[in-house]
Amino acid sequence: MDHSQGNPVLRRKLGRRAPAAAVAGQVGARHLSRALARATSSIPGLVGSCGEPARRIAAVAELLDLVDAEAFVALIADPSGAVGLAVFDPVSTVALIEAMTIGRLSRKPPPQRRATQTDALLLRDVIDAALEEYDRHAGADPDHRSGFRFQRFPVDYRLLDLLLEARRFDLILQPLALLDEDARRDGQFLLALPQTLPSASTEAADAPAAERHAAPGARGDAWARALEAQVMAAPTELSAVLGRVTLPLSEVMGLSVGNRLNLPLAKLEEVEIEALDGQVLGQGRLGQYRAMRAVRLIAAGHGNASAVPDFEDHGVTRPSAAPPAEPVPGAAASDPE
Repeated sequence: MDHSQGNPVLRRKLGRRAPAAAVAGQVGARHLSRALARATSSIPGLVGSCGEPARRIAAVAELLDLVDAEAFVALIADPSGAVGLAVFDPVSTVALIEAMTIGRLSRKPPPQRRATQTDALLLRDVIDAALEEYDRHAGADPDHRSGFRFQRFPVDYRLLDLLLEARRFDLILQPLALLDEDARRDGQFLLALPQTLPSASTEAADAPAAERHAAPGARGDAWARALEAQVMAAPTELSAVLGRVTLPLSEVMGLSVGNRLNLPLAKLEEVEIEALDGQVLGQGRLGQYRAMRAVRLIAAGHGNASAVPDFEDHGVTRPSAAPPAEPVPGAAASDPE
């Protein structure tokens, strides 16, 4: 006779236990729950509450499928340069920005919108505070990768596939409730940390036999050429930025049709060439080529900038006695080419 059948305590002890690794991973995810709740609750007038997190491993394609076009995505990096993601879904993004700007949550949720650089300036401290506390409490976990902090906000999420070097990520999907006295928003936070790349011997063991016996140089060259062809065919967008103006928020809110934004005279001689993600690629000078506005590169970039024929330079010559600067309508000029 099996005496364990009538003893519930003994039956539980004999029951199947969860794998130790899975339990440890879930405990580590709960450290993130507490850290995120405290970081969001530090916003005046707001209380953050985290539900039970879910943790799993995902390939980069699956990770990108989880990123909503209107979510706030932050690139995070550790001291070694490994890159991961910290993502607030659209609901929590709007709620956090609302609480940080007007001090409360409105009873009727505002419409969702695409995240901006201004959102990044406000949310980077929340992300860093949560990651710092997460590191403090999860540091004893041998599988925990510490040191990740906010790096930058990618303007175009289509570039994420190129910016993420790792092929597999450790994902933590964290339900996040944001509350004040009169309203509640239920959203989600996603943390994706890159897994350690396998060693060369492990990769070789996992490769098919025919591929292992092929010439290593031929495999590498063919793959490199195919990758280069795909990357070089990707569309890019460049902007020629004439100048930037910093104004108090009260003045910006008071702008109307007919107002002018004044730029220093020196700025009329300088143009920065920027990529879509805001990185400066080089310096340029305004001019004209074949009856079209153009920008000639004079620093950084690639190629010989002086080789462009018939380029009419529109640089401004400094007068000996500088008169008052002529107001310039607008703070930026775009390169049509």
